[in-house]
Amino acid sequence: MNYKSIGQKLRKHYEEIGMTQTDIAIKHKCTQGQINRIFSGQFTSKSEIAKKLSKEAMIDLKSTVATDSLISVFNEVYRLWDGSPEGARKLKTILSSIRSLK
Repeated sequence: MNYKSIGQKLRKHYEEIGMTQTDIAIKHKCTQGQINRIFSGQFTSKSEIAKKLSKEAMIDLKSTVATDSLISVFNEVYRLWDGSPEGARKLKTILSSIRSLK
């Protein structure tokens, strides 16, 4: 999962309120390196620090991840489809397979 856009939003929020990565790290009792990794999108949805930062910045972590995921799927489908009816049938098969994974 790519959390880069969340990291960018978090970075922007904290820059706008004038907090450095060191300030944030002290406040949340973690390292500046951890904050830097979060701001770079190098974290998982299980990261407690990322959850706290998102809540503090009023960024809905789940909605942002879901939206980013949908955009990624759309872009991949668009890249794969060659515009032909045969290509459409292949994509329909792939999407049906994905739907069955629920």
